[in-house]
Amino acid sequence: MPLMDEFREEREQIKKAPFPQKVQYFKDYYLLPTIFIVFVSVVMILLLRSTIFRHPESLSVKMINFMAEDSAEENVKKAFEK
Repeated sequence: MPLMDEFREEREQIKKAPFPQKVQYFKDYYLLPTIFIVFVSVVMILLLRSTIFRHPESLSVKMINFMAEDSAEENVKKAFEK
């Protein structure tokens, strides 16, 4: 019997199985990856909230080796108006 037929039969058995057996199947195959994905997602959300939303000054730009000319401010304003 080909391998795909075995997978198909297993899926059919799980679809027809009682609820406790479905829960056990989920625990066996998907519980650890699900916990890992949820954990990483929560950590990323907390990091983003703490850096972006609470500190608007968290993004700053420094101009290194910049020599200001008289028209420098006008050039910057023109660049952002486009």
